[in-house]
Amino acid sequence: MRKSIYFLTLFSTGSESDWISVPRLLRLPVLLCWLLCLYGAAASSGDAWVRWLGAPNSLKLADVDPEHETTHLTKALAADPRNLSALLRLSLTAEFSGDLARAETLLADARRYHHSFKSYMASLGYAARRKQPERVEEYAELALRYCPGDADGVYALLGPVDYASSVIPQARQADYLRHLIGQGRLKEALLYQRSVAASEAVERQRLALGERLILDGEFEAAAELLKPDFDWRFEREPRSLGFDWRLSQDPVAAIHWRTGELDVAMGEARAAIEVASVFVAGGGKRRVAASWTGETRGLSWSVTEPRPGWLRLGLVAPAGPPRRFTLREARLE
Repeated sequence: MRKSIYFLTLFSTGSESDWISVPRLLRLPVLLCWLLCLYGAAASSGDAWVRWLGAPNSLKLADVDPEHETTHLTKALAADPRNLSALLRLSLTAEFSGDLARAETLLADARRYHHSFKSYMASLGYAARRKQPERVEEYAELALRYCPGDADGVYALLGPVDYASSVIPQARQADYLRHLIGQGRLKEALLYQRSVAASEAVERQRLALGERLILDGEFEAAAELLKPDFDWRFEREPRSLGFDWRLSQDPVAAIHWRTGELDVAMGEARAAIEVASVFVAGGGKRRVAASWTGETRGLSWSVTEPRPGWLRLGLVAPAGPPRRFTLREARLE
């Protein structure tokens, strides 16, 4: 067996004079001969051969022979008790066959041998399925510590919001709310945000949730969440989200806010530009009255109704030469 492996090593390195002395045309036949020797050694050496090459081969057989998957995985684990793939796959097999003690033992071995994202994620999935809140919190935190960039994958294993909310620590509530919004689970996000502690990070996510609701046309839900106080006189700095004024990002329009006014300096515009817009409750009014100074000729307001009872107001500047103006108030009448 050792001699067979020795000559196989010679073939891969070509560093020994004995191997180098073999003419190149004869090297392939020689290699085939030694492969046959390896096969014979494998048949006679049993466990030694399995330890040398058994685990990878058994894992491959488990992939292509599902009917005997457990047998192949067990052989792989016998060949290498630290094999993470075998440990995790056998733990799933044990769990779903009802052998929970065996599943937990295999997961414990995986964590003992491998302090890794995969071992903690597997343990998290098991704990979540078995409804073990303390372990869910522990393994979720460990997984996030090893791979914070895959927080969404961790949160996805927690299942329904009513359960996840019981195990998410306060420090991660805002990030879990971000996850729900990003997954489009807006109704669940609305329910979850009611139970989380107030913080600056949570408020940012509430604003992001309101924005998603508005973009989806759910104005009533967004208004209930954000409690809009329409800022007709520009007393607050626009955030371009929710029911705040949304300012153009076009480089032609330089827009600066000062308390009580928007100062707009525009370069030459080849096309009309919407300088600012806002969503408001209509209340039957559709005409915009504005207080402004400067070069205001040609400025106009577009008024649309994206949903009954709600209006979108947009201040449009026409194409033309550079101009500058200041907007101090806009109101419906």
